[in-house]
Amino acid sequence: MCFSMKQNISKLRTSYTNLDDDEQQLKCLHGLRMLTILCVIYIHSMMITRIFPENPRFTEKMYDNVIYYVIFNGTVLVQTFFIMAGFLLSYKLEKLSEKQKLTWHWIPKGILFTLLRLTPSYALILIFTITWLGYLGSGPYWQVAILSEVEWCRESWLYNLFYLNNYVNPNRCMYHSWYVAANVQLMILGYFVCVLARGTSAKKWTIAILIVVGSIIPAAHTFYQDLDAVLFVAPELASTYFVNPTYVYVYTRAHNNIPDFVMGIALGYYTHYVQKEKVDLVKFQKYKFLFTLPLPMIIGLLIIGFPFINGTSVYVRALYAGLHKPIYGVFLCMMIFGSIFKLENTWRPILEWNMWQVPSKLTYVVYLIHLTVTRFILGHNTMVYTNSLLNKALAAFGVAIAVFLLSFLFGCASRGQLSSYVNYHS
Repeated sequence: MCFSMKQNISKLRTSYTNLDDDEQQLKCLHGLRMLTILCVIYIHSMMITRIFPENPRFTEKMYDNVIYYVIFNGTVLVQTFFIMAGFLLSYKLEKLSEKQKLTWHWIPKGILFTLLRLTPSYALILIFTITWLGYLGSGPYWQVAILSEVEWCRESWLYNLFYLNNYVNPNRCMYHSWYVAANVQLMILGYFVCVLARGTSAKKWTIAILIVVGSIIPAAHTFYQDLDAVLFVAPELASTYFVNPTYVYVYTRAHNNIPDFVMGIALGYYTHYVQKEKVDLVKFQKYKFLFTLPLPMIIGLLIIGFPFINGTSVYVRALYAGLHKPIYGVFLCMMIFGSIFKLENTWRPILEWNMWQVPSKLTYVVYLIHLTVTRFILGHNTMVYTNSLLNKALAAFGVAIAVFLLSFLFGCASRGQLSSYVNYHS
């Protein structure tokens, strides 16, 4: 039944009542995944109103208001996906280790499962981009928005298919898929860490070393290559990202995203330990107020990043480049931990809203196609837009509705065929 549309619809609609009590505590991850993908869609959909503006001065003035730097420095939000990937990897392997011993055989097996889970949808969308996409419309911006990407993918699709595109420069084929490649590369690292470092001391030392080294590397890149401290969403980024050295050498490379992924692994370890050993969390109760602070602190971290964009000392930029991702990871891990164990009631009800559960299963495909849909809209466009916060929100809302609808249809037809087949026969 792996290839049954009826079966796939049933999987999308199924509740989580079949999960044990420990796994039921992880409901907050659905909301976190959904809110993050909506932020990603919003940031990318801004190009719709930016490229054909009736009032370009509105966008220019946004850069004079420090509040909007929450958006312009928002590229760090993708770290949320890395943290959740690391968390779920270590948590599931720890649950598995209760039933069987984890040997080195789980490294190739786990990597294979990861590839079978991610590759089918990715390959289908890549094939669609190379073949049919260019024939689905026309417009004054069609060559720039669509046909150029079709040509790029025809030239470099092999790098994307083998998850090497984030280390190939320049690679402009489905450029947002750098995350998919980096995620696969980090998952490979994660399987080695989780399977080989089994002792408590080995886990602590391995995680600590990886966090320190992973923080030093982007700082070194920034210092020696004189880069920006963060990838800043500037107006020209939409057309120059592939030659932006911060994007090429820091933002997209897996080794520069190690700290938050490994923090997720550490959080998965500790969450499983607390659940398994029935640890009394009363000691955290007097610090409950701290678990309501991560979101304001994350917003503050994004706002204070504006002085580090340019014009500051390379030493300061290197310091911020090395520290802002780990700091973001600490705040987000606090939010996840507080939500799982009900240590705060401010953000948890939002994250655990039941309506997140079904669409959160679609977020991988949503991520894969959302930028194609955005470019598709751009390619067909024949009018200018009035730049305003409302119009930007409406553009993002329209893109979100379109990509979730398409992802639902895609998921009904093809969700998890190969991974389901492997799970069934394993």
